[in-house]
Amino acid sequence: MSVQAKPHGQISHSADKKQIDIALIEDRIRQSKDLAFSVDETIKMLHELTEFELGQFLLETQGLNAFWTSYVIQKGDGRKQTPAETWILEQAPLARATQERFGIFQEQVKKYLMPHMHLASVPCGVMDDLLTLDYADIEGIQLTGIDLDAEAIQLAKASAEGIAAECQFETEDAWQMRHSNKFDLLLSNGLTVYEQDDDQVIALYEKFYDSLKAGGRLITSFTTPSPAETDHCTWEITDIEAIKKQKAYLSDIIQSKWNAFRTAEKTTNMLKAAGFDQIDIIEDSQRMFPTVVAQKSAH
Repeated sequence: MSVQAKPHGQISHSADKKQIDIALIEDRIRQSKDLAFSVDETIKMLHELTEFELGQFLLETQGLNAFWTSYVIQKGDGRKQTPAETWILEQAPLARATQERFGIFQEQVKKYLMPHMHLASVPCGVMDDLLTLDYADIEGIQLTGIDLDAEAIQLAKASAEGIAAECQFETEDAWQMRHSNKFDLLLSNGLTVYEQDDDQVIALYEKFYDSLKAGGRLITSFTTPSPAETDHCTWEITDIEAIKKQKAYLSDIIQSKWNAFRTAEKTTNMLKAAGFDQIDIIEDSQRMFPTVVAQKSAH
């Protein structure tokens, strides 16, 4: 039986190793002509992925859900790790960029946070970006989490218990959001890296623009093209072996769905097309996963 990604909204944080057709993946690897490493080494890496739950989940779904995104950001949850899992969580350039991006998002929220603000996270996932901040001394903060994944909403609700802010959650598709002039800050990470269609991304940005109050800000991100996608790659990574190993895992073995790469110029133009007129880009240290702060006009 071949691996099939479950429909969004029905993805559990567990993966069934028995449902992953290792032989089929091995055959695909043997037929590949652009592997980062030898066939034998790549197949060895494949089998290493099957030995831990995160690896199994990636093989089954080619992406991360709310639970596993939080797991990567936190570099695990205390469970024993295999050497392959430790490498993915601590040395893989994209994981490191994701962790740094998370910190940049929180720095930007704290920069603009004021009493009586309404903050949103779309898709919220476990909503670590907002729920791990301290609102005890900031009066009247409202938090809204929106996600199509019902399991993510349940995880976020559990994490929100005891938070010194008013929290509400909605199960809704980001492209179908019906809010207007409601949020002071809206955080969004993770959707555009899966969406190849630029028009669809602009439509998403338009939804975000409409949902913000005048003068409100969108804090979002994008992934820049890798050396395999462009001759003008912006990445600043000195560990070439790490880039090769990441390609082996994500492209050669997993065939990741994180494959929508965009430049800063293109992302800026798309945000302008959606109506935003003040756009600042904050680079991560590897220039892989920049953060964007886009402001809606105050008039």
